[in-house]
Amino acid sequence: MALVIGAIAALAAVLAHACFDFVLHIPILAIITSALLAILAVPGQKKAPLVGEPRVSKFASGTCLFTRTVCPGIGTALLIFGVMFARSEWHFEMARLRYESSSGSLKQLDHLRQAREIDPHNPFAHNLGADAYVAAIDPKMPLVVQEAYLKKAETHYRSALKLYTQEVFGAIGFAEVLDAAGKSLEAERVLNNARTWVPLYGPVMQAQAEHWLRVGNVELAESYYHEARDAAAFRDWRAALSGLEKIAEWRKLTAANAKITDDEGQTEKASTTEDLADLE
Repeated sequence: MALVIGAIAALAAVLAHACFDFVLHIPILAIITSALLAILAVPGQKKAPLVGEPRVSKFASGTCLFTRTVCPGIGTALLIFGVMFARSEWHFEMARLRYESSSGSLKQLDHLRQAREIDPHNPFAHNLGADAYVAAIDPKMPLVVQEAYLKKAETHYRSALKLYTQEVFGAIGFAEVLDAAGKSLEAERVLNNARTWVPLYGPVMQAQAEHWLRVGNVELAESYYHEARDAAAFRDWRAALSGLEKIAEWRKLTAANAKITDDEGQTEKASTTEDLADLE
């Protein structure tokens, strides 16, 4: 009975997590879930009936039969898929480790290709591929190569977003690539869609502020930086304050340049007036 209660509690926790994130793409969770279903399917030996014991109702008997037939079937399917997709997860982890050790080398692309071949519906393999192409871009590269890398990254981000619309970190990277490709309107739509899924999420507010700063709308960027600084979830106030300081410095430089321009204009006007007086 303790194992059954524990299995029910664990499955309830997995299902509650699944309401907010896609969890069964991790093979070990599928394997653990199959073990929990096995516990539910065979909760223990049935005790021998006592003389005069009332018969079990048909509903209870049907429920027990349903549990002991359906749970093993689902558990077996999860176990098979978990073992099968463990290979894809291994390639993905190898690619992730190579990306973290040398992000600009593109050594991880072969592992990512194999991971996508085994599990073509894994959006994180597409996202990591896009991140790899973005990280490999060097300003010293020819423009044709940089554009090709951006195009590859855009393709992978688009595929990942189609597979998993709620993945906000991929949306943030996708918006940066779209801004770099000159597609600012689509980048705005991508970030707005991400904001609908996580309206209180600080990183998305920060990404919106950086998007408007790249576009050149300083007022909107400042308002989103203020939102990101006071975000209710995953607030990174240091990054938000850094953005606000950047805007303040830009305004100071703009005001100083405007003052210099006005001073030069007044000097030029005074010089013109003196020249006219000399001519007269």
